[in-house]
Amino acid sequence: MNVSLQNIDKVSALLTVKLEKADYQEKVETSDDNAETSDSETPDSAETTEMVDKQLTILVGNEADDSNRYVMVNDSNEVYTMSEETLSALTDKTEEDFWDMTVSYVSVNSLASLKVNYQGTDYKVNASRETSTDEDGNDTETVTYKLDGADLDETTFTTFYNKLINMAAQKRLTEKYDPDGDAELTVTFTEEDGDTLEVSYYSYDTNYYAAVVDNKVYLVNKMDVKELFTAFESVAGVEKDETKTDSDEVESDEKASADVETDSETETSDNSDAVTDDDSKSASASDTTDTSESDTEE
Repeated sequence: MNVSLQNIDKVSALLTVKLEKADYQEKVETSDDNAETSDSETPDSAETTEMVDKQLTILVGNEADDSNRYVMVNDSNEVYTMSEETLSALTDKTEEDFWDMTVSYVSVNSLASLKVNYQGTDYKVNASRETSTDEDGNDTETVTYKLDGADLDETTFTTFYNKLINMAAQKRLTEKYDPDGDAELTVTFTEEDGDTLEVSYYSYDTNYYAAVVDNKVYLVNKMDVKELFTAFESVAGVEKDETKTDSDEVESDEKASADVETDSETETSDNSDAVTDDDSKSASASDTTDTSESDTEE
């Protein structure tokens, strides 16, 4: 229902919900508004549809009736009504519920280069694209990758790259985060249009790595990050990192504790045996004394 603004005395903006990303279909007219479409034109040639990112701000106002509220979208002068049930999908959520948990998505089709710092060593991957045309006029694009100037196997690289751009977080930190130590992996994407994006992975605790992108901090499952590291080691041709993980240290501590307990039990057993030997010696000495006393009486 569309309500004219003049018919509403007051619209109270009680809540503003900002969506970080919303897919929005926008129709782009390719012909003049006053031009008539010829009979030979098909509907597809008259207009096309493209997907763009759109940020929507929804202003929620007073109650219109028992089950609806007045709403406005973005800077529009039009006022609509929306059911309370529909609005609950927004009003019953926190801001965090609308966060995109994809850490660093950059399409491989737009990638120009990738700078990587892994455990203090720098690497650079460059992507080159060549287009060839066959006899039928069909274009084919061929992409090649080079690591520090040397040819790089496409499958090896794309396996790593897919893990990198599809990394999803389980949580996002809202409090200030000060990393302890240097990042284990830092990746800088450069797209063909010059845009850049940097993500750094820091060890956070026994369960998570912290992925820092601009002013956002994501908590990512540690096993997923370890798989990412392993995939990059295949790209760089480096030996598997033997640095102890937190879980390894915990296991080591548990083993050390178990060894101490075993040694303690061994010492207790040895002491027990020693006491037994002493008791046996005492018993033998006692028997000897008794025998001597018996001989004396006779």
